[in-house]
Order: sequence, then structure tokens, then C-alpha cells
Amino acid sequence: MSGNVFEWCWDWADVYPSGTQTDYSGLVLGYFRAFRDGAWIYKSSYLRSAYRSDISPSIRHNRLGIRIVCY
Repeated sequence: MSGNVFEWCWDWADVYPSGTQTDYSGLVLGYFRAFRDGAWIYKSSYLRSAYRSDISPSIRHNRLGIRIVCY
């Protein structure tokens, strides 16, 4: 699944606290949404699930997408 498009995350962007984190959910509100993974047009160092960054929710382009998960 990695490498198709960057994936929008439900979380607002935040700096991870130091130490080990399990299922860290980030801020309740914020200005930028987190996104992860890598897109087809970028270099391979972005193609890892641990890669993350942030972007304004109003920005749309062909390198951002979502993954729908049902459980």
C-alpha cells in the first residue's frame, strides 16, 4: 500500500512526546492535519509508514488520499 499517495490522518498535526508512544492521537483541534506514508512522485525515503508531515485541510492535490478501514 505504501507509495501510491500520502494518506490523510484523522489526527491534527502535533509533535510527538518523548519516549515510547502507543496509539498516540495528537491534538483535539489544530490548524494542520497529519499525513503519512509516501506518494508515487517522491523519493524512496518517504515510502515508510513512519514518515509523517502536516498540511492545511483546505489543500487538495493528486498526491493526497485516504484509506478507508472498517472494523
